[in-house]
Amino acid sequence: MKKIGKWDTTFKETIVELYEAGTSVQSLSEDYGIAKATIYTWIKSRQVKAAVENRPELATEHAELQKEIQRLKEENDILKKCISIFTDKKGN
Repeated sequence: MKKIGKWDTTFKETIVELYEAGTSVQSLSEDYGIAKATIYTWIKSRQVKAAVENRPELATEHAELQKEIQRLKEENDILKKCISIFTDKKGN
């Protein structure tokens, strides 16, 4: 079993399968002590994986979008630093 973080992939898949079989996220959260947000993340991850498997071109698009998100985060950090520098100078 591949272990990523606190839960291994087999466990995550089992939880998502239980959800797909009709068990509510609330119930899964209570029964297994997992945050609902975590379960929703696993569900979304499985949906994205299934979509990519059905349409390989989505994998390329997804990778490009992830790179773009990273670039924008870096630009945002730079702009925040610039704002901090300029507002500090005005205050002096």
